[in-house]
Amino acid sequence: MIPCLSQQKKDIARLYLQLVNYAVNYKYSYNRWKQIVNAMISKAPGNTKIHKLRVIHLYEADLNFLLGLKWKEALHAADKRDTLHLGQFGSRPGREPSNVTLLEELRLDYSLLTRTPFINVDNDATSCYDRILLPISSLLARAQGIHRNIVFVHTTTLKQAKYKLKLSTTVSNTFYTHCTQFPIHGSGQGSANSPSIWCFISSVFFKCHDQRSHGMIFFS
Repeated sequence: MIPCLSQQKKDIARLYLQLVNYAVNYKYSYNRWKQIVNAMISKAPGNTKIHKLRVIHLYEADLNFLLGLKWKEALHAADKRDTLHLGQFGSRPGREPSNVTLLEELRLDYSLLTRTPFINVDNDATSCYDRILLPISSLLARAQGIHRNIVFVHTTTLKQAKYKLKLSTTVSNTFYTHCTQFPIHGSGQGSANSPSIWCFISSVFFKCHDQRSHGMIFFS
């Protein structure tokens, strides 16, 4: 007798869960996890120059699920413990871009009303996900309570990954990979844990900045 579709879905999900648990328990990275496809998205229509293309890393679904789930759990736990910098709004639960816009307006209004000199600097962290140093992100992941086996699987996969280029409906046979002479940094655009990783790193940056600077104090 052929099982119903819902039962087949449960069986497939159970098999994927067993594969993920095996990888975590034994610090093992599957070969298919190390095959990462790069899709190029145009930033400006009609402009094919290399610096005008955004690289999107397409990871295996179960690997991306594992990374996204564990780093998201760590992010929510850090938010509850108040270990993240108060000025960090990106990727945090309950924070929205509109909050940052409101604070920006308040600073400008305060400066205008009190005739206080005001300087505002906006820095765009260009390709921040692609420039993350994995040793640093791994240390912060451990500090936020992520299990060492999961961190090991993450770094091992990226260290041994073979990056291939997506060409329309096909994938290139050639690839590039990490080596000592030409190291590849970053967790990559498209990785489910990249937002959380950058949140942890930038939060430390903000705390270091606070040690040598002072902010504006608002009064009612």
